[in-house]
Amino acid sequence: ISVEKLTITPNKIIEGESTTIEALLVNSGDFAGSYEAILKIDSVVKETRLIEIAKKDRVTISFNLATLKEGTHQVTIGEVVDTVTVVKQIVESIPAKFNISSLEITPDEINIGEEVNVSVRVDNTGETAGIYRVVCKINGDIFNEKEITIANGMGETVVFTLSIEEPGIKTINVNELTGSLVVKEEKEESGKIAEGKTLLIPEKPTPTLGYRWIVVLIVVICALLITLAIYLIKMKKI
Repeated sequence: ISVEKLTITPNKIIEGESTTIEALLVNSGDFAGSYEAILKIDSVVKETRLIEIAKKDRVTISFNLATLKEGTHQVTIGEVVDTVTVVKQIVESIPAKFNISSLEITPDEINIGEEVNVSVRVDNTGETAGIYRVVCKINGDIFNEKEITIANGMGETVVFTLSIEEPGIKTINVNELTGSLVVKEEKEESGKIAEGKTLLIPEKPTPTLGYRWIVVLIVVICALLITLAIYLIKMKKI
């Protein structure tokens, strides 16, 4: 009894996959007999089987292997040798994938010249590190931009500090996120002087010449009326 043929299907596999090894045993004698089929991988015994074969008969036996590591391995049954190649499994990583969220404008109402913080959260949900560009716009115009590198599975908060010199309702865009900011004109409080400004007190209007003559005329008329009243009182007593 001998091994006539050894077949490995497939003879090239990815690490973790299985392969089938078949051996054709031939009994060329006139009597039935048994054969101990020993499967060796790289000269190490992996499996043994005792096979009964009738006279002048052929028997195919098979073995299944699924634990081979990366590399080329020698397969032996009896005197027949073949090889199987195992390649490392290539796992494709998901590239960096970014998610931007949580736009916050603090405070959302300011006076001209005051500062406001605009912040967003950027998370990398991919399997590799990557670079992400964060752009802050005011009414469609780019105010500032930042490029950040984020490792896979990590996140970062990006903050922009703004100062606006024109009043009105401003639209704030950070990439695809949108919010609004109210910018007010600074007003002086009653009885207080705004910082850095001089309170101007209007002067009282200076009386014109015509106004003075009217006052003199009123005084003269009053004096005449008083004199007339005194004269009438005296006439009644006489």
